[in-house]
Amino acid sequence: MLRKILYANSFLPIVIIILIIIIIWPTSFNTNFQVSPPVVASPLYAYLISLVGYSPIIIILLSVIIVVIEAFLINHILIENELIPRNSTIAAFLFIILSGLFIDFINLNPVLIANLFIISAIWLFMRIYNLADAYPIILNIGTLIGIASLFYFPSIIFLILIWIGFIIYRIIKWREWIISIIGFIIPYIFLISYYFGVNQLNTRLEEYINCLQIINFNSFSPTPFAFVTGIIIGVLFLFSFLKLLLAINEKAIRIRKSTSFLIWYMLSSIILFLFSKNYALLGVFMILTPLSIIISIFVNNIKKTFWFEGILWVLTVLMISNHIGLWNLI
Repeated sequence: MLRKILYANSFLPIVIIILIIIIIWPTSFNTNFQVSPPVVASPLYAYLISLVGYSPIIIILLSVIIVVIEAFLINHILIENELIPRNSTIAAFLFIILSGLFIDFINLNPVLIANLFIISAIWLFMRIYNLADAYPIILNIGTLIGIASLFYFPSIIFLILIWIGFIIYRIIKWREWIISIIGFIIPYIFLISYYFGVNQLNTRLEEYINCLQIINFNSFSPTPFAFVTGIIIGVLFLFSFLKLLLAINEKAIRIRKSTSFLIWYMLSSIILFLFSKNYALLGVFMILTPLSIIISIFVNNIKKTFWFEGILWVLTVLMISNHIGLWNLI
């Protein structure tokens, strides 16, 4: 049933995905309403919270809009790079389900907003393959990553991902590398100017220097739901990742390069998590986007309907059971 819905040549899958978001997000806020407070070195997020306050209506509306855009942008990236069929919404669906597994993630938080800029940067980067004049796009990519880091500072690691992408796409001219750095620096020129004007520059610099540390895994106390979900997603990711690696040489050159870049996107997100001690579980949330991409490609290539449906229903049931509080009884 899910295969037919998610590959239907109609607006039905889009409507269903949006309905899932509309139902899950407000329900989660009603039972567990909270807004992630500003974290260290996140000036734009702190400013956003000061603007919108803690109004449930505004927070829910903002969260829903961001998640809808992210879900369908991820889906569009995979379609545009021929990694899933044009009539598929599998990536959008899996992103919603995986995000919905974590109630804290669907509350407004720095990663949710930074992700929008990171995904946009990934989308732009994957369009520069064989492009004659990519300078304006590369400048925009650097700027998007810079803005993302003002919401969630560890996002700076994705600038290194772009440089890795240059190597994958064999973009070796020095101009592209310098332009990406210039684009990244642009938001910080405005930020430094502001801090200098209000006489906070030294204080903020110390904050940025101390914000990245190796994460302490002893501080995590997984719940039964987190433990079970972690095992299921971990096994699913392992199969997806290995399958992707084994099949990568069978694809066309452009698809092979796109897949390699997405694999590095996943690895960069894992590294980012390891260096996010001061950001707690927010580092986990950043992994959800590349995770949904890798799993979507794997599930899309499953031929047997039993396994296709089984994987999607297991994840869906896990999400629903968490939202209705069944795991609180254990």
